[in-house]
Amino acid sequence: MIQKSTILIPADKCGVFTVNTFHLYKGFSRKSSVFGDYIKVSVKKTKPENQLTKKNKRKALIIRTKKNIPLIDGSFARFDYNSVIILKKRLTPEG
Repeated sequence: MIQKSTILIPADKCGVFTVNTFHLYKGFSRKSSVFGDYIKVSVKKTKPENQLTKKNKRKALIIRTKKNIPLIDGSFARFDYNSVIILKKRLTPEG
């Protein structure tokens, strides 16, 4: 479950090391987002020669969370860290 001000790691190869969540879509008073939701992030750490500089704001899609995700067969999927895919426009990935 992702809340505002959560530090996330991008899963794609766009040259960004960390991003910070500052807006959650799907509702005015939303407290947290889960797997598959869109969020608004700002870039915190990046490579020096990268196109995406610090403080850039982009939309992102949550693809991995630390919270257990129940599967159909009764097992759970769990990852070690929260990660996102940074998007250029609607559904085009940055990396």
